[in-house]
Amino acid sequence: MVLVCAGYLDGSPEIQKALLDKMEGNLEHTQSDWFKHEYAGMEAIVVVSFDEEPHQLILQLLTKCIPWFERYGVELKFKLKDSFFNITTENTK
Repeated sequence: MVLVCAGYLDGSPEIQKALLDKMEGNLEHTQSDWFKHEYAGMEAIVVVSFDEEPHQLILQLLTKCIPWFERYGVELKFKLKDSFFNITTENTK
């Protein structure tokens, strides 16, 4: 499942809340009976895709989301344009 973030995501509280709300909706969908039936035997992966590098506050927020998704057995990946990237403490400073 891909969550596409169009445009620049600044670190404002409104943008952070909107992103978290969308991520929560995607996570809840992966836990639904329909999803589990439709994609039985497949690993649940959510990719957050950006067309521009997001603000550092967004990257910091996303680091906190990784364990949240892991608790539900969902892999969380990140993509900037056409390349996947990992979020580390170095790119959240």
